[in-house]
Amino acid sequence: MTFADNNGGIITSSQGATINLEWNVAGHLLQSITGYRNHWFSAANDEGTPYDITKSGGYITSYDQKSQEFRITSEPDSQRKFDYTAGIYYITTDNDSLQRTRYGNDAGTNQASDTLYNNLTALGGAGQALLQDSLNLSYKYTNNFVKNESTAAYGSIDWHLSDPLTLTTGYRFSTEKRETANGVWLADPGVGGDFTQAFGTATTAATLPTNPTDLAAANRLAARYFGSTATWASIGGTNQGYIRQVALLRNSTLGTSSLYNVKDADRAWKGDLNTANISLKNRFNENLTVYGVLQYGEKAGIAQLDSRGVSSLVKKERTTGYEVGVRTSFLDDTLAINANAFVNNIKDFQTTVNLIDPVTTAANINARPNLSYDENLAFQSLVGNLPGIRVKGLEIDAAYRGIEYLSLRLAAAYNDARYSKDAYLARPSEVNPATHPAAYYNAKGDTLDNAPKYTANLSADYNKPVFGKYIFHTTANYRFTSSYQTSPSIYNEVDAYGLLDVGIGFGRRDGLFDINFIAKNALNEKYNIKGWDSYTASLPRWIGVVLSTKLF
Repeated sequence: MTFADNNGGIITSSQGATINLEWNVAGHLLQSITGYRNHWFSAANDEGTPYDITKSGGYITSYDQKSQEFRITSEPDSQRKFDYTAGIYYITTDNDSLQRTRYGNDAGTNQASDTLYNNLTALGGAGQALLQDSLNLSYKYTNNFVKNESTAAYGSIDWHLSDPLTLTTGYRFSTEKRETANGVWLADPGVGGDFTQAFGTATTAATLPTNPTDLAAANRLAARYFGSTATWASIGGTNQGYIRQVALLRNSTLGTSSLYNVKDADRAWKGDLNTANISLKNRFNENLTVYGVLQYGEKAGIAQLDSRGVSSLVKKERTTGYEVGVRTSFLDDTLAINANAFVNNIKDFQTTVNLIDPVTTAANINARPNLSYDENLAFQSLVGNLPGIRVKGLEIDAAYRGIEYLSLRLAAAYNDARYSKDAYLARPSEVNPATHPAAYYNAKGDTLDNAPKYTANLSADYNKPVFGKYIFHTTANYRFTSSYQTSPSIYNEVDAYGLLDVGIGFGRRDGLFDINFIAKNALNEKYNIKGWDSYTASLPRWIGVVLSTKLF
């Protein structure tokens, strides 16, 4: 069960427009495609407890996209030895994202160590007020601005070497520019602003001053919690220590030493991207086609800033792919089977990587000084490059329509995705840093996260006209997914599972009326992630009725 004391609604909006113009000129189709789209999203999330820890959390995002494409395509001509398409393309996008967290009066208690909590609780009302005020109503903003611009030219030619044999070649060249700006600041210091005012932004005990750097703020704190006539000098060393510890708690949680105004990444990512493909297709007869494909592609890099506002560039990703396949039909075209095998080699694979987070690590050391550095080590998630990934597999898609009113379909895949070169990943959560202090381990040969090896989808649809203009229909769909990891931790595993969805309904053949009784996850299968320190529930069986119609 999930508890929330301050969960707000989600507000979204989206607008878009497209203008397509076409001309047929001298055996060619000329096209102009102009597009615009924007999207706005706002969430006000709770941390999932009945306590007033955070409020109005989540993202506010604003996205704008403009694009223009001009394309020329030759009209099909059986007498011509080749057909072609060429064009130019431009797109620019702006994405502004604001992540914010406003802390509540239970945030300090939630963040306090057991020792600090017990000491301040024993102090009575003054101690409880210190915990409540430390973070209450402080409002932290993290603002990200991403601007991307791309210009491309492309072309593709189908060479008709013979009636059954076609060679396709294609190439795309583009230039990319990706700019990023970030900022992290306190939009509102909250009730406890004087803690930081008095002792600065230090997040470790070693750098927090013993005496206040702003005596006026320290005197205000003493009077607030120990009597209106109290001063910093009069409250004594023990109470001074409590105020300093609460200041440290506040600074560590808010990361005050790593706040910075919005600034651009030192370098935008600029570069050229190349994409090419060559394929050969041979149609032996009406029921058998065999093909082979060689592809090369590049994905643009990224400009970004880490938790301290330090710039970091991500290199472009390069992929070489090979595929062979066959398309067949049997039993008077009632049974179609398509299958293919593929291998993709990816260099400088772009993915989320975990790097040591000096800010959070320092906060952990302050909160748990009895533990070693390795035990207090924390990581931050950034986009980065891993040297090499190899993905290989098989896919099959079969459809059968030899029984009147009934169609059957099977889609299945085997997918083996592994780190093909040395890839150093952050150690799993369950590893004891006291006995295995290495922050990273070599994952070469391991399977990637979120990459099940086997997936399959089997569906059956029965549609029979009845009573003239009506139709009876029923469907069943079963999806199977083999077990997989969501992180290197042995606890973050999803067991193999299958989901069955069924439905039965009746309606008009023209769609003006239809009623459908459906059951999602009809077998009530559990497919949740176990998790190291969290639990994600699976969606239970859902039974409902869907009514649909159309205006004309």
